Amino acid sequence: MIPKRHGPAKRLEVIDLAACPDCAGQGWTRGIFHDIKCNTCGASGMVSKESGEALPAEVLVLQLRLRLNQRDRRLAQLESQQNSKGGPHQDYIGMKNPAGIGGGNWTGD
Repeated sequence: MIPKRHGPAKRLEVIDLAACPDCAGQGWTRGIFHDIKCNTCGASGMVSKESGEALPAEVLVLQLRLRLNQRDRRLAQLESQQNSKGGPHQDYIGMKNPAGIGGGNWTGD
């Protein structure tokens, strides 16, 4: 039987992430002759904030995707609020410069 991966039975929780304390979120540490992959975080630079353990790659990708979706929704919300305010630039939308391309924008004031 194939496990259900979407719908009401599958609810993803947002796990709090923190920078790895050993590599300071870099994913690598400096060795004597070369850089070494961080063993604490598995070279991802992120660990679980609660336990301090590295997350499996599949879980980490899902967590980062959840955060990206949240940021996209917030950005769209802020852009819609900004566009609805209007302002001086609204007076010039759809108008062409009668002086042509590169002509002045002197209004006679």
